[in-house]
Amino acid sequence: DLYNPLAPAKVCYDDLGCFSTGGNFYDPKIRPVQLLPWSPDKVDPTYWLFTRSNILEASTIKYNDKASVTNSKFNPKNPTKIICHGWIESGDKPWVVEMKKALLSFGDFNANGVVYEQSTANTRMVGTMTARLIKWLETEFGADRENFHFIGHSLGSHIAGYTGAGLRESESKQLGRITGLDPAGPYFQGTDPEVRLDPTDARFVDAIHTDSSDQIDGHLFLKMMFDSGIGLVQPVGHIDFYPNGGKWQPGCTRNIFTQDILSMGIIEAGKWTLAACHHMRAPILFTATAANPDADFLAYECDNYDEFKAGRCLSCAGNKCARLGIRASEWKPEGRTFVKLSSSGFDKQTGSMTVTLIGKSSHTTAALTLLAEGNMEPGQGFQGLVTSPEPVVGVTGVRLSWKSNSWFNFFSKPKIMVDGVTVIEGINQRKSTYCGNGLSIESESSRSIPSC
Repeated sequence: DLYNPLAPAKVCYDDLGCFSTGGNFYDPKIRPVQLLPWSPDKVDPTYWLFTRSNILEASTIKYNDKASVTNSKFNPKNPTKIICHGWIESGDKPWVVEMKKALLSFGDFNANGVVYEQSTANTRMVGTMTARLIKWLETEFGADRENFHFIGHSLGSHIAGYTGAGLRESESKQLGRITGLDPAGPYFQGTDPEVRLDPTDARFVDAIHTDSSDQIDGHLFLKMMFDSGIGLVQPVGHIDFYPNGGKWQPGCTRNIFTQDILSMGIIEAGKWTLAACHHMRAPILFTATAANPDADFLAYECDNYDEFKAGRCLSCAGNKCARLGIRASEWKPEGRTFVKLSSSGFDKQTGSMTVTLIGKSSHTTAALTLLAEGNMEPGQGFQGLVTSPEPVVGVTGVRLSWKSNSWFNFFSKPKIMVDGVTVIEGINQRKSTYCGNGLSIESESSRSIPSC
């Protein structure tokens, strides 16, 4: 029996090396039960190929079968994009098909897909076998591992990591790029870099986190019960993107223990949750960047999401901005709009304050509540992040309103005095200043702040 619950097990294959359930691959909390991967013959991953010359019908690449390559449209001089699905998925899922189409629209690539029998234990075998295939393509056909970009979703992210680890022979000879799309968390969160995707696995590693959680390490069922994320929260790349904080994505509300069971049954609901809306947002976002490479997918370096929402991380100075997705590799190391208000010349007030930005088109506006309820002191500044479904580009005007929470205003309405407003547009970093110069605004009214 290859699995002994009382001691680490190990198995070796001539051209693929050894696999063990011990060492860094065992952890009593995160990985309490370990299985060895299936044999190479049983895992037997399939590698399909699409190019611009065969967009609709795939050919299949087989290791040690030269005819499978020569009879295909594989061009070793072209960059190669490898797409790898996650658990309870397959290579014909709609998101895989759409990503392939977007990639071939973006560039003249070899678009490869990896199809495999899914389990955490088999990820190492699939990754090792994929590394072997790439080495063979180098030796027999002149391909270059530096021109390979492995795009993996969920468990596929860690398969990409094992592939890259198998291809790293030196600093000058390694896999070109890995993109981890919401890398799987259960059995990987908090583990040694040998076990999961990490920055040493390719020359450039980027990751998009959309369903992350660090609250319940390793236990998938508990994550499902408590609607906790099933992706990694820890950084695993040279650059890690956390859209909407990396946890809850707009429009995703389903839960296995509510309407899913009623409408789908517990088995299908479980499958839906495991391939959940939040978890699937990462490949959707990546595909959108390839289909719309000139669109705004700008991201900002920030310590945490609260700091970002407060508008404290909106500067691109010092190379602190990068583009999420297909263009992430343009970032070389060295949210939308930022508003700051200062006020003076009035007594302390208690209330709420809202700023509205007006774009070039009068139909594009965005509003931000800078202060939901609280004190406004003379000389105090406020700042925040303005977002809207339709980007407000080219801000041409600013209106400020506020409402006093004080009941003691029998004789006159309270006022605040506004010194100025500074707006920084996140997309283009355009800065505009509006000078209030002590402009008086009564409670329950709004006024435009003139441009300086």
